Amino acid sequence: MLIAVDCIILGFDGKDLKALLIKRGFEPGFVNWSLMGGFVKKEESVETAAFRILEVLTGISNIYLEQLSSFGDINRDPGGRVVSIAYFALIKIDDYSATLMKEHNAKWFDARRIPPMIFDHKKMILLAKERLRQ
Repeated sequence: MLIAVDCIILGFDGKDLKALLIKRGFEPGFVNWSLMGGFVKKEESVETAAFRILEVLTGISNIYLEQLSSFGDINRDPGGRVVSIAYFALIKIDDYSATLMKEHNAKWFDARRIPPMIFDHKKMILLAKERLRQ
């Protein structure tokens, strides 16, 4: 069993809440929309992994991340048994560089109109939006 971290990056453009998604660059789910994520390394905590993934994929550090929930359905990932701990952050859209957007095939989507996504990632976004409303 593997442990992963998925980061739900939400941004506000002054009018609408947006979600940052990437085109997945490997199987399973190659070229489908995905959250930013990765596996927890043997020598790091889940929280440390979330901050590492956020910084590597967005260039942003020292930002508030909140643990949302764990997702562990047995067949959630067709590549094997993976339990994911989801974190979410709310950032300024302008803080995310165009260079990294291009490098990671990332795009902002209106949070009310999320496209089809891999695994249970859309469910994670909906849960994060719900948490923000509270």
